[in-house]
Amino acid sequence: MKGIMRWAFVSLLCILSAMLLYPLQQAVNVTEKSNPQVTFSSENLVDYMQQVPLTLKKKNVKWSNNILFLDLSIEMKQFQKKYVFQDMMQLIRFSFYTTNNIHQLYVRVLFAEEHKQQLVIAMETSREDWSSATMKNNDETVEEIITEQANVTYGPLWQWISPPN
Repeated sequence: MKGIMRWAFVSLLCILSAMLLYPLQQAVNVTEKSNPQVTFSSENLVDYMQQVPLTLKKKNVKWSNNILFLDLSIEMKQFQKKYVFQDMMQLIRFSFYTTNNIHQLYVRVLFAEEHKQQLVIAMETSREDWSSATMKNNDETVEEIITEQANVTYGPLWQWISPPN
């Protein structure tokens, strides 16, 4: 009986710890490598990509040699950098903390106008970039975390989203 009570108490502590730490890990980024369970493939690409909640519209998705390529479309009413970086972080979390086989992620955010597309911002990152990513400063924004850990390229339209001060 004493062993069962001890086991129940330890189990309860583990559950409470997980409940308290989960929102913190989701808000910033996972500081320890999680144990991804999903094996991403061309067969389940549509199903899993539909489950990733994004503000921007997914225009094109390509999966090749453990590399995920995404084109996102931004509209004039969404021209806020917070949407762009929140969506990039969602894709990073999905790619490197939910799956076990996406090794690189390429994201382009495009503005489409009258049959032509213009690059707003692009990001290239790999699983290795995020394996030891920890928060150095609690005041860091999602934008700061991404620009420190990933390769980010700004297109000419970026100034509309992020005008100079």
